[in-house]
Amino acid sequence: MTETPVRRKLVWRYILLVVPIVALFPVVTVFVLIVGLGSMASTVQNPDHWVAATATVTSVGPGQITNSEEIAQAKEDAQLKGLSETEAYIPEPVISDCTINLTFVTEQGTTVDASSGDLILSCEAADGDTIDIEYDPNNPTHLSYPSGMEYWTNFAVWLVVLTGVLVATAITGLVLVIRGHLHNRRVRLEAETA
Repeated sequence: MTETPVRRKLVWRYILLVVPIVALFPVVTVFVLIVGLGSMASTVQNPDHWVAATATVTSVGPGQITNSEEIAQAKEDAQLKGLSETEAYIPEPVISDCTINLTFVTEQGTTVDASSGDLILSCEAADGDTIDIEYDPNNPTHLSYPSGMEYWTNFAVWLVVLTGVLVATAITGLVLVIRGHLHNRRVRLEAETA
């Protein structure tokens, strides 16, 4: 005696199809924001005239106030306007995670010893490590990471992997939904012809 074919339930197959597609929207949004904001920030931070160099870390110390120039400028503006510091807007100090002391050679061949609280991605660096930087030739103590470098790479790679997993799951769900419908159609046709 042959077994009667049973119609397949499709709810879990639709869930397997729809959930990854819905999850893709925030993942893609975060990826676009990271890439967009990262490129905008590096463009604003490093004008075209900045020069790339490789610096050697001499020491890594505790954080420092990174916006001291902005605070000094605000205090000076307040004095010029005749305002007290309580009446004027004086920005709060921003303290970096670490201070990196480093040395590098400029394109003119002079050695510069600099200190930066803005290179926070290198806080784990050891003495003697080298890091790529960009500096302002007009003031070589103004440092930044190179604008072309992608420091969001690790995060972006994980987003790409997650996107791949979600797309693969959605494709699997789509295949299972189609196969389920074809199976159910075949069962229905067999039942009608029997």
